[in-house]
Amino acid sequence: MPRRPSVVTIPLSDTGGIRTINLFTPIDYYVISGENLNLGGSWSFAPLPEVPDEDTVIKFLYRVTVASSNGNSIVIFGKPIPPDMLSKQSLITAYLVEGDWDIKISPDFEEDDIITRDHIQDRAVGSNEIDLRVVDLAHLAAMGRGTVRVGGSVNEPTNLYSGASGNILVGDGFDVKSVLPSRDVTLQPDGLVDVKTSKFLDTGSTSLPAVVDLTTLKTITLSTANVLSTINEGIQFTAGGALGSGANTKTLRVLINGVQFFQVSDTEASVRWWLDTYLYRNGEDTIVGQGVITYGSTQHLALGAFSSPLVTSGSSIQIAIQGQSGQESAQSGDLSSDFVSIQSIR
Repeated sequence: MPRRPSVVTIPLSDTGGIRTINLFTPIDYYVISGENLNLGGSWSFAPLPEVPDEDTVIKFLYRVTVASSNGNSIVIFGKPIPPDMLSKQSLITAYLVEGDWDIKISPDFEEDDIITRDHIQDRAVGSNEIDLRVVDLAHLAAMGRGTVRVGGSVNEPTNLYSGASGNILVGDGFDVKSVLPSRDVTLQPDGLVDVKTSKFLDTGSTSLPAVVDLTTLKTITLSTANVLSTINEGIQFTAGGALGSGANTKTLRVLINGVQFFQVSDTEASVRWWLDTYLYRNGEDTIVGQGVITYGSTQHLALGAFSSPLVTSGSSIQIAIQGQSGQESAQSGDLSSDFVSIQSIR
């Protein structure tokens, strides 16, 4: 198999300067590049060492356009490029003649010549062994910015636009697609990934007034377009608050779409309460749940199931936290809610 040529690119700027070419480094081609240069000084390429072996040959692919030379030049091993050649694509070959460098300029030299002339043996590749569609760069000319070349549905190459902000390329078992991550992950254009861990967070505090009536402390409405939208999805619902110092009974109730999920009553006083609940969609129109509520050091377990039409897929879900003081001696602040968090689980 023919060896791929080694190439080093040397970009030029308007300012001019000196570039040293190490003759001991085995480079096949040095590419000198620059576009619409307005030369404020000359560029000079100098060999190192200054006295090389007699058979040393250095090749430069000259890819420079000069808008204005301002009397300056580009010098290869002591030989200036003629003014009429400063903007012509060419191959420049530097070689020794009786101990002195000389250069040969071959104008309109194409990169294809690198392979066909120097690195593929005669008849090594037959004309029927390379499909034109594979190697012809003209077929890439119609590709818009941000597109990639992929195989199509009929085994033909096709262009796929992949430059949409935040999109990623994924395979679906047959094709490659450019898609935007959805649900809980967002990919930023700079490569950073945002992971949404909480669909709802409320740290406001609400306390029971000095009445014995059942009072709603928190109401949260969730759209099933975002959570619990498909079977096997769930949410973790956590909440917390405080119990007052009175010895009366304090009741905490959780409702899902107006239906009681569970209710706990206890006389614990001057402690925190904590609720940890999981809701899980196990059918098109059914959700099951399990929760643990802790009053100080006492734990209570609650189970619940909700079915159509309360939680039809695509409808909203409302979670309400209610509290009530004991009938015998209600007082302000018997029960408060100061934290609610809802996190999706997939």
